[in-house]
Amino acid sequence: MNFKKALKFHQNEDLEEARKYYLLNLTDNPKHYETLFNLGMLELQLNKYDSAQYYFNEIISINPNDVNTIANLGICFNKIGLFC
Repeated sequence: MNFKKALKFHQNEDLEEARKYYLLNLTDNPKHYETLFNLGMLELQLNKYDSAQYYFNEIISINPNDVNTIANLGICFNKIGLFC
């Protein structure tokens, strides 16, 4: 239920409310891929690259071969200057 609410807020660009419900969802299911991924994307939207990197790293710890997550982690690294 929290995940669906989070998605709805995220789609409507109410990012603070979306974050609130994503985090509530993680309380119940801390390894929920879609929640972790969407939180990472939300943080990217807000230019909070360290936070985005945290969520993407959580996914990598579960599934080190997730191509979408690796690509987004690369975006974070680029934004914080790890790639020139």
